[in-house]
Amino acid sequence: MTYGVTTSRAHLNRLEEPVSAPGEIVWEEIVAWMPEHDAPAFAGRYFLGTATQSEVDAGLSAGTGFCLWAHGEGGDSATPKKIVPLQRADPERQSTPGDPGQIFGFQDATALIRHLDLCLAVGDLEIVDTKQILVFLDVADGTALSREYWASWATTIQAGLLHPARLAHRTGVEALQPLIGAIHCAFAYDVDSKAFLPAPGVRDCLDEHGPRGFRSRCHGFWARELPGDPGLADHSFDWLNIGEYKQPWDAFPHFRIRVPVRYLRWFNGPEGLPIPEGPLRDTLSLVTLDWPARDASESPLGATFTATNWRADARTPQAGLTEIPVQFGVDKNRDLSKLLSCFANREIEISCLPAPYSW
Repeated sequence: MTYGVTTSRAHLNRLEEPVSAPGEIVWEEIVAWMPEHDAPAFAGRYFLGTATQSEVDAGLSAGTGFCLWAHGEGGDSATPKKIVPLQRADPERQSTPGDPGQIFGFQDATALIRHLDLCLAVGDLEIVDTKQILVFLDVADGTALSREYWASWATTIQAGLLHPARLAHRTGVEALQPLIGAIHCAFAYDVDSKAFLPAPGVRDCLDEHGPRGFRSRCHGFWARELPGDPGLADHSFDWLNIGEYKQPWDAFPHFRIRVPVRYLRWFNGPEGLPIPEGPLRDTLSLVTLDWPARDASESPLGATFTATNWRADARTPQAGLTEIPVQFGVDKNRDLSKLLSCFANREIEISCLPAPYSW
């Protein structure tokens, strides 16, 4: 079984060698605990959204921040190389109907595409080939997903242009439209079908046809448990009990298309499992563990970005120039203005580092 991780409050790479920084993931402990004793194969990462207050509080108490992305996460042998992009849930915006919901969907998807494009530009991420890449919209429990929001978001995602710098350098490809929309949501036990199905607030949205001219097809689910679901008392949350959902096809309303479950979240924290006290338990409070569909035809691990081996001092062997990225950044989970007061009223010169390509 191949596993992955999803995290929002810790870096995927080690911050200090050979011992991880306080409050960060201890990869040796996770790899030893996982059944295959191997590094995770993929990581779900949030590229749009803000931390919840509980995450901010937990992060401050543990000494960790909220990381939408952190440089250099492909440079460690223990960290996943496949990156699955996620957008954080915003129940108020995602449940808004009508034209306002349509506008929110467009705005959120546009911001997400922009963020991914910047990650490609600075070298955090790479598109290895031209296959489609799944982008998951996180839907909070109990949200009645608006059909206008979803249709607008999914349409904008699929129309989004990305400029993969490394791929362009190798093959001359200037821009791609590789993204397709999917949904990350809770699955609740359905008595009639005797299986776990997407939450009613998501199914009700997908059962309706979106506004004319929009693409409302969902290309996959990322399933997680619904807290308090009575079905969990007698039925295990695993692939054997995950049901099949079929969405009406926009082009032919009487036909339904199967929406595959691409990933399954099977671990949401250390409660209820025999995990020893110490670094492993502390680590697992920062991450969740997921596993992908076994059916090779679904190819969930192929529909991903690839994390690059980022180094600030990297040089091209030919010209000796700095390789991409040409920008540097910081993780930000709160206002940093007081911490940066030393820069007040200072003249700062910003210049572009030499690079074999430019944007």
